[in-house]
Amino acid sequence: MIEVARKQIETLVIITPHRVRGEADQARVLADEAKKLKWCLPDVQPAGWFTK
Repeated sequence: MIEVARKQIETLVIITPHRVRGEADQARVLADEAKKLKWCLPDVQPAGWFTK
């Protein structure tokens, strides 16, 4: 029998609420947050943002 080692990883997600009052405000918040990330923004589909 082959034993498989499993490693448990814990992730902490900190969410900062932002008051968004329109599309221009949303674009600014999105741009500010995107600068903090290490992945490519177009690879991620927006969830919960204004969509047309």
